[in-house]
Amino acid sequence: MSQDKDKLTEEELESVKADFDRLKSAITVAAPFISSLLRRLKVTATKQIETACVDQTGTLRINPDFFKKLDNRDKAWVIGHERKSQIFHNE
Repeated sequence: MSQDKDKLTEEELESVKADFDRLKSAITVAAPFISSLLRRLKVTATKQIETACVDQTGTLRINPDFFKKLDNRDKAWVIGHERKSQIFHNE
């Protein structure tokens, strides 16, 4: 990727964080146990990855271009999948 494509706007970062917070609230109602695992998860946006990952510091990194294409159900799945991956890889 070129450096211009890697640049992240403040709006993109805030959009990802707002989506994460909204989905975390919805998950709290639907699955309280899972939401407790999400409370400690830090989230940021980056265009340096194609989709999403949890890095070695435990931060959920999300590509905003990828994330905005998903509906809420798929966004929740991605968040849950990445958190689960982090938990199982750290044991």
